[in-house]
Amino acid sequence: GKDFLSFIWPEGAYYFFPKIHGLRDTESFCFDMLEKAKVATVPGDEFGLGGQGHIRLCFGKHEEDIKEGMSRFINYFNNFQIKKSRVKSNI
Repeated sequence: GKDFLSFIWPEGAYYFFPKIHGLRDTESFCFDMLEKAKVATVPGDEFGLGGQGHIRLCFGKHEEDIKEGMSRFINYFNNFQIKKSRVKSNI
């Protein structure tokens, strides 16, 4: 988690806005996650310049759906991770 994400826990809202470390193209990233993990997210830059490198998740569903979505989200990072073409290399 910490290798890929940084975030502040939401206070009362059901939206989550994590920053994906090194992410350059949030739109392609969100479409890739939708295709491969079947998890819908919104590119953070849709919410202004401060949202660059972030994605937005919504937790306005039943608990079972949220658990399934988070399982897919984690699996996406464990199996697909972020393609080098969309991230800054730290190597």
